[in-house]
Amino acid sequence: DENLEFVHLERVQVIASMNPPSTIGRHVLNSRFTANVRIAYFDYPKEEELIQIYSEFAQKVLKQPQLGKGSFAKASKTIATFMVEVYKNIRQAFSIDSHRHYLFTPRDLTQWIFGLLRYQVSSSEDLMESFLYEGSRIFRDRLVGKESRIKYDQMVSIQARQLLKFTPNPQPAFFMSSKDKSLYRNGMPGLERIPFKDYKKFVKTTVTAYEREFRELGLHLFDEVLEFFAQEDRVLSREGGCLVLCGTSGVGRRTITQIVSFLRELEFVSPKITRDYGEKEFRRDLKTIIQQVVVENKSTLLFLENHQMIE
Repeated sequence: DENLEFVHLERVQVIASMNPPSTIGRHVLNSRFTANVRIAYFDYPKEEELIQIYSEFAQKVLKQPQLGKGSFAKASKTIATFMVEVYKNIRQAFSIDSHRHYLFTPRDLTQWIFGLLRYQVSSSEDLMESFLYEGSRIFRDRLVGKESRIKYDQMVSIQARQLLKFTPNPQPAFFMSSKDKSLYRNGMPGLERIPFKDYKKFVKTTVTAYEREFRELGLHLFDEVLEFFAQEDRVLSREGGCLVLCGTSGVGRRTITQIVSFLRELEFVSPKITRDYGEKEFRRDLKTIIQQVVVENKSTLLFLENHQMIE
């Protein structure tokens, strides 16, 4: 303290947690600090332990009524083995040395298995398609470049044939959030598979409805646009779902987000940057958005772009 007296702590125990120094934004700990604390290092579970952990998770998840009424629970260990094998191969093929966001952890496996709860499954083929689709959204969507995504598809296809005895359909599956209240799980709408032709027609109808109400877009529905549409719908249909959209200018990130927010009945809000726009103005806009959400009960999407980050 000010009198140079040492301040003692009584009946207070401190436990600090930190990530390894290899991750982003870390700093070296002072040796004076480390000399006075007990240090315990926790590593990821081994492969066999991961399989055991996720076999238990998979068994609980696959017993849910929407996933074949529990008939697939006996395949929990096979599914867990496949998940861990894919996870291991992804960590070997895509490292943080290539891109800093290529940080894959067992948390991704947890999201993968519990993500199945949003799907409606009636057959083993439905289960496999839903399972592989959810895995792609967690791992594949993070990969940079077409070559990396092709490499991922090949890895998953090989493992699916070997471990699951299932050959993935080369035509990508599309799942959209359902408006059927009976399919809601934990406040989130269920995801239903839509055949490619019906899905493309649905997206085209949605774009036309948006253009009639707002403005012409001139959007061409090529495969990448259709994929982005389904990917954003999966996240934005969840309560509090957030996205970081990475890509070059002109790929349609803002346009697709506006259409999906229109489909999900979300109020699309984005700051209008002027020469005098600063932190004060942003706080004012944020206050208006919060009031709109709380007082008027409007579900709102706040869209921020990198050129708007001026301070």
